[in-house]
Amino acid sequence: IEMDCNMPSGESLVRQFLIGQRFFEREFGAPCDVFWLPDTFGYSSQLPQIMRSAGIQFFLTQKLSWNLFNKFPHSVFRWEGLDGSEVIGHFPPADSYNTSVRVDEVIKTV
Repeated sequence: IEMDCNMPSGESLVRQFLIGQRFFEREFGAPCDVFWLPDTFGYSSQLPQIMRSAGIQFFLTQKLSWNLFNKFPHSVFRWEGLDGSEVIGHFPPADSYNTSVRVDEVIKTV
């Protein structure tokens, strides 16, 4: 199953964050401030607003680095939602889920 952030409603995404934050607080004693979405078919323009409403400050993904035609110019960026909500985004610039931190992979991150 692969995550899709375009098909679910905004209410569905809000509920997922609410349930996830309750779990984190119960299990770890504090809410999570990072949203890890490694691979998805799309990114809803509502996500920054929903993330900020849930207490999320940071967004981590891998998918953006795999675009063959429009290379994303940064590995760290500020994602602004339609309402002006902002989160700090990051994707590991080594372009892989299986990075072994070899010298050639580290060089790609500079």
